Amino acid sequence: MQASNITKGVVLKTVKYGDTSIIASIFTELYGLRSYMIKGARKASKKSAGTGQYYQPSNFLLIEGTHQEQRQLQFIKSVQWAVINANILQHVVKNTVAMFMVEVLSQSIKETEPNAELYDWIEELFTVLNEASDKQTANLPLYFMLHLGAKLGFALQHNFSMDDNCYLDIKNGCFVASYNPNNGELLDTHFASITNEINKLTNPLSLAAIAITKQDRNELIDMYVLYLQLHVPEFYNLKSLPVLRAIFQD
Repeated sequence: MQASNITKGVVLKTVKYGDTSIIASIFTELYGLRSYMIKGARKASKKSAGTGQYYQPSNFLLIEGTHQEQRQLQFIKSVQWAVINANILQHVVKNTVAMFMVEVLSQSIKETEPNAELYDWIEELFTVLNEASDKQTANLPLYFMLHLGAKLGFALQHNFSMDDNCYLDIKNGCFVASYNPNNGELLDTHFASITNEINKLTNPLSLAAIAITKQDRNELIDMYVLYLQLHVPEFYNLKSLPVLRAIFQD
């Protein structure tokens, strides 16, 4: 069955195809994850710079395309901006965070089934990033990874207690009472407490109130990436991770 509908979508990844075309992986509101062939996207003329500018990772688009369930590649009839996050494009730190987030999403979202709730959350989070303060921006990758896990079905349990369950078992997604420093999947009380605070947040704007040093933030980023790797099949090393770890200041 073929349908032609307008849907919003966020570009997760693009690869060159042939001399002038590209294939774009786009997580859409109506159709889930889809791959689109955009012919001539890299072909510029005197009158036009081509449509390739639309298909940069982290761009939010309004696309009209043909969708056939049995085809691996879909085609776009027309495209325009759905949301323009100008600050992300112009701000080095915010752009670094955005590239990290889309790489995580490209490895985490596997299914083609629609998930409008997940799409809306992603769009809202990028809007927050666009307007975020420096502190909010620095802590947003932590919030993003923890809450993405919840959206994908492996949320951390809310069972933290300084008296009892004060360590975090990221493999089993719960806070526990005993700690083994030789177990690389356990976080000590300090990091478990910070994680509990981030996990409880319902509004990412509240991230500015959580004080985290650069060293602690980087250690948590590494642990949260491991958390995703333990729960998402075929989640590989992130090319954007070293840049993210290097860019923040205390």
